[in-house]
Amino acid sequence: VAGERHYGEELVQLGVADRCVDDAEVLTTTRMLAARFAGFDPESTQALKRSLRRAHQNEDFVELVARVKASSR
Repeated sequence: VAGERHYGEELVQLGVADRCVDDAEVLTTTRMLAARFAGFDPESTQALKRSLRRAHQNEDFVELVARVKASSR
């Protein structure tokens, strides 16, 4: 956030990540998430990516993540 590097549990605490896994689980978890994302509607995914890019240019990333999470409820 703001040009700083963050890892693991800290990203979960910031709300940027929803979980932190052990090194041995990274590849399995990544594949599971990739399969899930592959099933998303392409137009919706592109619209979300555009919104994230636009918002990232205009506001604090932590605030952006909180807003995205709130809108998905």
